[in-house]
This record gives sequence, structure tokens and C-alpha cells, in this order.
Amino acid sequence: MSNPHIGTLAKRMLADPDYRTSTGHRWGNGGEHQRGRIAVPTSGHPAVRRLFSEMRRSKTHLTEVSGRSGVARRTIQQWRVGCVPNVANLEAALNVLGYRLAVVPMGDGE
Repeated sequence: MSNPHIGTLAKRMLADPDYRTSTGHRWGNGGEHQRGRIAVPTSGHPAVRRLFSEMRRSKTHLTEVSGRSGVARRTIQQWRVGCVPNVANLEAALNVLGYRLAVVPMGDGE
């Protein structure tokens, strides 16, 4: 028995669980349309710029970094526009991408 209030698209989606991801609908592809498009800040701390460039390179969502690091999504977003991260949060976010924060001696030219 079919429901007369369900449209054709909804019927196709209900019949085929892979329909949304196979058609590439913006709302149904799990965010794939955004992977690799994260904006890398042009100013700010070099470690923050590196974090965002690595997120872009590895096509890792901000939501994924946030969830795995325990740092609020909004907090990481604010780093892009100039808010300074605390060391623990920055290190946690970098760890998600396979990096760590380290103190190294300055060279002659630095």
C-alpha cells in the first residue's frame, strides 16, 4: 500500500537506500561536495595555517576534526579568522591529522 502524499523523488529514495549518495544531491552525499574546499587562512599563526592546509589536502571535514579532537567546531572555525588557539586544543586538532606540535630550536636564519 503506497502513501499518496509521498512524491516521486521520495518514493525513489525509499525504494533505493543508495539513491541519495548515487545521485550526488547536495543534502544527501554526506558532505562530499565540500571535501577539499576548506578555506586556508592567509594570516594568523603558522601552525593554524598548516592545520587548515592539511585539512584541505587530506579532505578532512572540520566536523571530523572537531569530533575526533574534542574541540568545538566553532572554536576551530574561529581560529581561521584570527582567534588564537590554546596549545592543548591546537595539538589535539593536529593529532587528528597525524601531526604533533613540537618546540624546536631556532636556526641561524630564523
